[in-house]
Amino acid sequence: MLVGTNDTTIDHALAGSPSKRIAIKSETMSGSGGNPLEIFETIDARGWQPPEPMVRALETLDRLPRGKKIVMLLHCEPRPLFKILTNNGFHYRCRFIPEGYFEVTIWHEADTLASSADLD
Repeated sequence: MLVGTNDTTIDHALAGSPSKRIAIKSETMSGSGGNPLEIFETIDARGWQPPEPMVRALETLDRLPRGKKIVMLLHCEPRPLFKILTNNGFHYRCRFIPEGYFEVTIWHEADTLASSADLD
């Protein structure tokens, strides 16, 4: 279940009931040692045409090690990708950046802890 917050963030990792609002400042993500996840790869797909962003994301997910995250920059919200992520053991956060694009952060479900990591 996806929950939107007041700052236009969608977070799958900590979503609860449909009526629950999540303050993005308090959400967390860390690796197995409790350390914030490091960026494995940043995919700047702004301006790319489908299906290239999806193909590139899926190829990168195949190589994503535990304890790392992928950051994607896109001109539109990649809604079809969200179901693929949740069905394959990944969590994500999607937020609109005021400069006019979306930032999607993706990590392994097993790397999610609900109290101590940094998504920024």
